Amino acid sequence: IVLITSAHAARAWLDLRQSLFADDSPCSYLVVGSASARMLEELDPTVPILAIAPSASALAHVLPSGTQHLFYPCSASRRDEGVEWIRAQGVDIVELPLYEPMLPSDAEQRLNTALESSTTPRAIIFYSPSAVSNWFSIRADIPADSIFVAIGPTTAESLRAHRVEDVVVAEGTDSAAIADAVERSLRRGV
Repeated sequence: IVLITSAHAARAWLDLRQSLFADDSPCSYLVVGSASARMLEELDPTVPILAIAPSASALAHVLPSGTQHLFYPCSASRRDEGVEWIRAQGVDIVELPLYEPMLPSDAEQRLNTALESSTTPRAIIFYSPSAVSNWFSIRADIPADSIFVAIGPTTAESLRAHRVEDVVVAEGTDSAAIADAVERSLRRGV
């Protein structure tokens, strides 16, 4: 079983499936996020998806019983919690770091332009703790009239660690879940 926890990992893995692993086909996928699942369904349609979890923390609810081995294409900066939990279940994980998250050289300019051109209230969506770290490496302030949306509890924890008090946690990674989170926030007056 191949565990895919992000769209970046899915893209990097699918690139390898075209070259290095062209002759090898995984028996199935275990996926976090509907965007990653759609990408795999479209670009690797012969490999079934066993389950789709809305977040890494939800893997506990979808990990098939009897799973003994997982192959995990991941970021070189991946978080430990999910991997440690899976290992604690007695599952052997072979990690394959395929990419390193990095900021573009013009990230500060692009962020400032985006904030200046957006209307308020604005939703700022964070898909990972590394995205939170990158944001706060560029800007220490929290823009007024902004709704901070976290995909999953670990990303929410990361935002709170950076003193963002009002964090809205989306139930999943798809657009509908994010829109629902923003709508909930607007109704609450956050």
